Amino acid sequence: MKRIYLTKPIKDNLVSNLTFKIITKLGWKYQEPPKLEESCVYVAYPHTSNWDTILGLCAGIIWNHKIFVLVKEDYDRPILREIMNFFNMLPIQRSSGALSDTQNYYKKTKASIVVAVEGTRKLSKGWKKGFHWLAKENNLPIILGHYNYKEKIFGWDAIMFACESPEQTIQKCKEVYLETNPVGKYPELASPIKGISFRDK
Repeated sequence: MKRIYLTKPIKDNLVSNLTFKIITKLGWKYQEPPKLEESCVYVAYPHTSNWDTILGLCAGIIWNHKIFVLVKEDYDRPILREIMNFFNMLPIQRSSGALSDTQNYYKKTKASIVVAVEGTRKLSKGWKKGFHWLAKENNLPIILGHYNYKEKIFGWDAIMFACESPEQTIQKCKEVYLETNPVGKYPELASPIKGISFRDK
């Protein structure tokens, strides 16, 4: 896939232009967004730093995509709640109820869902499987997104649909990422690309 990088934001307004100016001043390049006719499940990998969330939120502005970002329930506090609502960040309980909560929010907003599939910035045993079920049950495409801190590139590698099982979907993701080799801010914290239970850390 030939990569083309933006020289200006997709939508010409004050917020997107200012966001794009700040991002480029910091040395980052944003790949042209995937062309979508519907919402998607956007896989953000590898997730090793809080900066990843900021880069992802900036992408939503620069790409002019309606998104909401799943974050852990620890951020759901009175002081932070209004800020999180403004930036379309959805705190979820990291349990078996997370999938249904996210499903309900998607049905209300019809926005694309950004998922840090590792479930944490720390080194974990692998990927949570919820993104597969979100995509499969809502017939949504999966965008395999990446951070490359080595080259300061924010982009995506492939568009795919969920397979029959989460293990098959994750294996397909693994084949793509092994070829493109994204680099997180802290590469040693990137989790192996394999499915784990929501109970696993």
